[in-house]
Amino acid sequence: MHLESSHWDQWEARFTALAEASRLYTGPKSILGQASLHLCLYGENGVSPETEFLMLDELEAAEQAQPGTVQKIEIETSYWQEVVLFKA
Repeated sequence: MHLESSHWDQWEARFTALAEASRLYTGPKSILGQASLHLCLYGENGVSPETEFLMLDELEAAEQAQPGTVQKIEIETSYWQEVVLFKA
């Protein structure tokens, strides 16, 4: 979602809450290619904001139904940090 979106604050709050409750994945990042669903906090998810919220709904529901289902990857460079939530 774009940082200047009118929905950004809601998006960031929900995404961050789920990220804080999710287990940190430390294995190979290639697992994202096998994930059934993944979302980036800051990166371009390639879908509309409405679809991003639907995907976030799905991740939240999966985590609520079975804790530990949603995992996160933290990607850091010298100037940039991204959090990706995913479920296998």
